[in-house]
Amino acid sequence: AGVLYSDCSDSVSTSIFGIDGTYHCGGHIVDIPFRFPLDRVTSTLARLKKFNFVDTGRATRFASLEFFVYSPWINRFVSWKLYVEATEGGDWHSRQQIRVFGYWTRADWARTILDLFFFLFIAYLIFQFYYKWKHPPSGIQVTLMRYLLHPMNIMELLNYAVFSIVFILRVLWIHRSVSADYTLSP
Repeated sequence: AGVLYSDCSDSVSTSIFGIDGTYHCGGHIVDIPFRFPLDRVTSTLARLKKFNFVDTGRATRFASLEFFVYSPWINRFVSWKLYVEATEGGDWHSRQQIRVFGYWTRADWARTILDLFFFLFIAYLIFQFYYKWKHPPSGIQVTLMRYLLHPMNIMELLNYAVFSIVFILRVLWIHRSVSADYTLSP
């Protein structure tokens, strides 16, 4: 396990928001796979310590340790990031982020059909919203701006926007899951 430098274009990781700053996904990386035997992991960590990989007194402002675990029984990945950040005053703050996420498989087709019904329901509600503006129950026609600025209509529009964004993100997630390669190297 050697030290590599990676910028954001080489990485699938995301930025980390610390207390004092935002740290991009690149940097000097040491990859220690789970398949390494204990003696190799120990010797790698000893080399990193010997060569002062994390310079706690001078130049290092941020260090992170990231684990990924996959559970095939529940079809979920867990990303666990442990990180420390040095402030300008010399304090060190430690934090963690835990994220659980899955990927779409052909076994999820029933849930995808339910998502499509959900989208059709939202489309119907948007049509009803438009219809209520064009054909008000009181028979009194109002301008579009007055109709949109009514507090209940603002809430409805926000709900429809959130529902639509969630559906679009879900479709993008399915597309990315189908096109990704999940083979694990031995």
